[in-house]
Amino acid sequence: MGAKIGQKRKICRDRLTNCGVNPYSPSDARVLLIAGSHFIEKKTSSGKQKISGPSAKTFTDISAGFRKDGKPLIYIIGDESAFASDDEGTTWRKASLSQGGGKMRAIATSLRNPDTAYVSYRELEEGGIKWLGVAKTTNAGRTWQPIWKEDSNPAAKPSTNVHDAWITERFGSDWGENPLALAVAEQDANLSYGTDLEEQCARRTEAQVGSPYTHENPAETDGSPRV
Repeated sequence: MGAKIGQKRKICRDRLTNCGVNPYSPSDARVLLIAGSHFIEKKTSSGKQKISGPSAKTFTDISAGFRKDGKPLIYIIGDESAFASDDEGTTWRKASLSQGGGKMRAIATSLRNPDTAYVSYRELEEGGIKWLGVAKTTNAGRTWQPIWKEDSNPAAKPSTNVHDAWITERFGSDWGENPLALAVAEQDANLSYGTDLEEQCARRTEAQVGSPYTHENPAETDGSPRV
């Protein structure tokens, strides 16, 4: 009886944090991907199947999309690193932005276009500078390209492809930090959203690196800040 109680307590502590529905699965037999901070599972009409995760103690963010053949592509942030798997956890690719490492905070992919994904990063060291921002993959996590790359020094000039009305000018480019959470449009994988400590929405409007990454502050309706 004690073992059963212990098992129940473990389940309660490792509660469900993410759930995704395979849009290509039959409408009367939906396939679900469910995950928590220490587990990933696939749920079908015949039961649950455990999916092996990457080598990380804790999963802090998880996102998945599905290819037209119904196979999932899973992205995970674990121990401040990013991983991707397109074979249901048999193998995991660890994201690499450069030799300078970097700490990953959030990750997101498009439900029907999973080969494209975005990751929020900070403390990426290059040329004696610590960078923060967002990187993008278009090949299922094999390579990543920064699309927003910001010098974390408050005195540094802001990135040329990031636009906001007044926050950066007044407080510096690092004020909001790198995004706390990301999301990607289901219909357009080149459109992503992120929330940061400024409570802004960052919108990626084009696929090409260097094109505008626009900050939208919900407090602004006429271009002026409100207190």
